[in-house]
Amino acid sequence: MGDHQINSLPELNRVVESLQAIENILKREEILVEINSSNGKVSARIKIEQDLYDLCTIYTTLNAQTGGEVSYKISSYPVTEFHSILSIISPLIPKMRYLAKNPSMLTVTLAEDAHRDILQCERILTVREFLTNSEITPDWASSIEPAPPENLLISVFPFRDSFYVSIYMVQPTTDPLREMHVHSTPFNYSPKSVVQINGQRYMIEHSIIASQCHQTLTRILRLIHSANEDLETLSSLKKSQL
Repeated sequence: MGDHQINSLPELNRVVESLQAIENILKREEILVEINSSNGKVSARIKIEQDLYDLCTIYTTLNAQTGGEVSYKISSYPVTEFHSILSIISPLIPKMRYLAKNPSMLTVTLAEDAHRDILQCERILTVREFLTNSEITPDWASSIEPAPPENLLISVFPFRDSFYVSIYMVQPTTDPLREMHVHSTPFNYSPKSVVQINGQRYMIEHSIIASQCHQTLTRILRLIHSANEDLETLSSLKKSQL
């Protein structure tokens, strides 16, 4: 069955609304997060504006040898995950808005391409392929003040519906990889675990993981799911017209 003239597709309008809402959240809303680890060894206060860590202060007590609490600050550094999502959806919004006004121009390929883009946004927040921020952005450590010791790896990142702070005290090793997780907590490794970071093996002497669920991430994931569902519907609709 050939294509027929389509006057409107409400799903297209909803996709535009969902993507615009995500962009507004990441570009315009201020995000404030308070994070505390269950063992009291790390806490963080995070302020994010316009997809930047406008201010992030991390307080940590690693062990008795560190001489008590140490604080580190991160300012004006991009939230890599948010920046990546914006790089996908910001160019997509005008394209989808055009299609919403001209629905007869929509094709299966266009719907599937947009669906693939939004799935990538979901993957950015739900699949973390690297253990530390320095593996994603090599200049990450230079954004931390004061500069942490080389054997102290600090990361701050959104993952699923929570913001995380991870701190690893490590030593280079030639031992084979040996990842031993603490319970089911993501990114938390037992001492003597051997992990690979930037092609180098490290033995983890100590790790602290703290996380806090945040409604901003919940909203973004919900909007992503909504856009994906509408794009799946549109793709199926166009296929049925072929």
